[in-house]
Formats: sequence, C-alpha cells, structure tokens
Amino acid sequence: MRFLSIALAATTLALGACSPPLTSDHPLFAVADQTGPAPLAEGVWVALSARCTREAALSATPPEDCEQMTLRRADEGAWVISGKDKDENGVERTEELRLVIAPAVHTADADAYAPLYIVQLSAHDADPHSGAPADARIYMAFAPIGAMPARELYFIDVNCDAILREGPIDGVSTERDAQGNLSACRAANQTAVREAAQRATIEELSNIDQTRLLFVHP
Repeated sequence: MRFLSIALAATTLALGACSPPLTSDHPLFAVADQTGPAPLAEGVWVALSARCTREAALSATPPEDCEQMTLRRADEGAWVISGKDKDENGVERTEELRLVIAPAVHTADADAYAPLYIVQLSAHDADPHSGAPADARIYMAFAPIGAMPARELYFIDVNCDAILREGPIDGVSTERDAQGNLSACRAANQTAVREAAQRATIEELSNIDQTRLLFVHP
C-alpha cells in the first residue's frame, strides 16, 4: 500500500517505522467526535519531498514522484483516503482507507477550527496481513498550515518513543520486548490520545517539514 506510506508518514503496523505507533484495542473516536467545521479541503493531495517539490506538485504534468491521493468525506461523515497501488502481479488497483478526524484539543467555540487534529484509522485495513484485530486502531495527527479548511498540513507520527519520552501518560499502557525496548503502546480513552498527539507534535518539531502534504486540485 505505497500510497499510504506517502500519505501517513510510516507506522509500524502499516509501514515498518522505527518506533511502534500509538494504537487502541477498539475505536476511541466516532464520526460524532468530528466536531467543528471540516478541517481539510476535499480533493487531490500530494506529499512534498526533495523529489516532489511544490512547483512540481502544482505543475500541469506532475512527475511520478508526486504520487497523488484523494481525500473525501463519505456520506456518513467519515473521511476516505484513496490512492493507486499495485498488487503482487503488478496490476494497478485503487486502495482505500476510512478515517475519523477529530480535534486534538478542545476549543471554546464549537464551530471553531482546531490547531491540531487526531487521525484514527483501522490497523487491519492499513495492513490486512499484520494480524491486527479488526477493531484495533492506529493514531496519528496533523497540524493545518495557513487558512482553513487546510490546503496544506503537517502529518505527525504519534509513536510510542515520542509520546513517552517525557514520562508516562495516564490511560496509555505499554509493552516491552526481551531487550526492554518499547514494542507497543495502547490508549484507553480519548484524553490519552489527545495528550499523546500533543506530545508527539512537540517531539517531532525538528523533523516536521519531512511530512508536509499539499492540496493540488479539487
């Protein structure tokens, strides 16, 4: 699922990141938790990189390195990210993931945008071969850039090492391997996920430009 690796900046279950992602045993956020106005412009997005510059992404004929993904709202309100991938026989197909995108901080105005958002996706859907239970979820975050709804954003990897570097989080349990390394961290409630997302954002500030997504057209 190559498009996911570009869109969601690597997680252990889906993509083999160095540190395991924050997960939960069952969904902690529902469509009803997507309070406030829609934070993203619906349409085609790309991940910027050294080989996919802003100029290239916005050109009339973007290079192959500017792999495109589409973000839309489904009828019931969840978000859907889709992109092209190839199966083991090289046949191109469209892959699709459903996301819940909820504010990572509470805002005083129910109709206000938030400065940071939680992204919840199914661990099983992200990688059907991972052995993850059907109800397991992965958590990431994004920070909008500029005017809202966002046409540019930072994707943030909410991983175990980053969120626990400054100490434990109430509501986050951990597992370690035989060498004492963190092998998993699981959230039990929304408050724990929000705290984790905020910590991860602070920890990733020095690398945040490496996970910038850009809206290119509706």
